[in-house]
Amino acid sequence: MNACCMKRLVIIGGGFAGTLLARSLASEANVTLVDSKPFFEFTPGILRTLVRPSHMSKIQRPYTAFLEHVTFVQGKVTALTDKLIRVGKRTIPFDYCVIASGSRYQAPIKEQNILLASRAHHLQAFHERLTRAQRVVVAGGGIAGVELAAEIVTHYPGIAVSLVHSHDHLLPAHAGATTRYAEHFLRSRNVTFLFNERLERVKGTTVQLRSGKTLSADLVCFCTGIVPNTDFVPSSWKTKRGHIITNSFLQVPSHPHLFVAGDANSIAEEKTAQHAERQARVVLHNLRVLLHGKINLIPYQHQKESPVLISLGPYDGILEYRSFVLGGLLPAFLKWAVERREMWKVR
Repeated sequence: MNACCMKRLVIIGGGFAGTLLARSLASEANVTLVDSKPFFEFTPGILRTLVRPSHMSKIQRPYTAFLEHVTFVQGKVTALTDKLIRVGKRTIPFDYCVIASGSRYQAPIKEQNILLASRAHHLQAFHERLTRAQRVVVAGGGIAGVELAAEIVTHYPGIAVSLVHSHDHLLPAHAGATTRYAEHFLRSRNVTFLFNERLERVKGTTVQLRSGKTLSADLVCFCTGIVPNTDFVPSSWKTKRGHIITNSFLQVPSHPHLFVAGDANSIAEEKTAQHAERQARVVLHNLRVLLHGKINLIPYQHQKESPVLISLGPYDGILEYRSFVLGGLLPAFLKWAVERREMWKVR
């Protein structure tokens, strides 16, 4: 197709969904990818960079190295209308737009020793402090909190780790066998659990919990409080929690030329990389339909049960699928294999 006749497609966010769409549609539209960082990042592997900074090079790949015929713009999107986006002082018009901007952790406390477990460069900056730490508090007993605590105690067994969680057990969204395996793994490595608690305040090395109890910590790691990256989206398009309201075709209802894939949308399912990719494939089909002047869109079908891999350091992990739960070396290997496969796609 002649480039001058192609529709203009803007993709906001270069994660799993954004890169899949950019790669797939580069020959069918004038594609512009916008991201605040210059590289694709395998987010499930980020936590390991805190204990092993060299791992960063294995989970990052510059967009310009694998996205041919795609215009890449580095910067933060500050505004979005139904016709254009603003990146700093730059205005970029579009015919179609996909919002795949992902999510982030948001600490309720601003303090020097607070770590948000969401970007590899942020974790790497704390690596030296971790090597000198004696006491670490991890806030959040979901997958991220469990994986981060496991990485720390595996690589630095001399560090005393306390895990603060608002529920009465770890991994509340998962099977009981998964919870028991994770709790046994961490407890056997002297992790202290503080269930039914929340972090209320951090001042210096003192952590105060909602119950009034205090802990001492050289480093506090937040693995809770995930919010979508949708600050640039008009409030009338969003839910109270900031997710963009999306119909079954993954479109913004009042603006059918705008699609939303991944963590930023209001689809009621766990925000994972595999769900983001599944949504991106539906968006891909529907965009191709519209780009070629057709109308046979397909809806996104929520998959209630998907395999889940949880790493517990480099040599242990958990595989959960429906009622089947397997712990040990094999799940750790499978998670490594998934990382290698995803990075191979962006080679």
